Amino acid sequence: MAHAVGATAARAQLAAQATRTDATGVLRTARCPTVVLAGARDTLCPPAFHQAIAESVPGAGLTLLPDAGHLLPWQRPEAVTAALREVVTAATHTTPAAAAP
Repeated sequence: MAHAVGATAARAQLAAQATRTDATGVLRTARCPTVVLAGARDTLCPPAFHQAIAESVPGAGLTLLPDAGHLLPWQRPEAVTAALREVVTAATHTTPAAAAP
């Protein structure tokens, strides 16, 4: 991917990643159907990282995809599509929760 965007853009993306802040507090305010998808073989963001995200979002579920790493849409597109369909279907049958103050 770095080759596709070029060296300048790749460096800018890496610099932006280095300045990200922890958004765990914001995740706790989410009030929408949520599924956290993760590759069981993701070494960049291991499953424990995704578990912490799922635990931060009220009512979120964690789906670990075996034999997948960090690039789920490319590695397991059918599983990603199925998980997204499931959360969208659930959302159409759920009464929205009150927004957090």
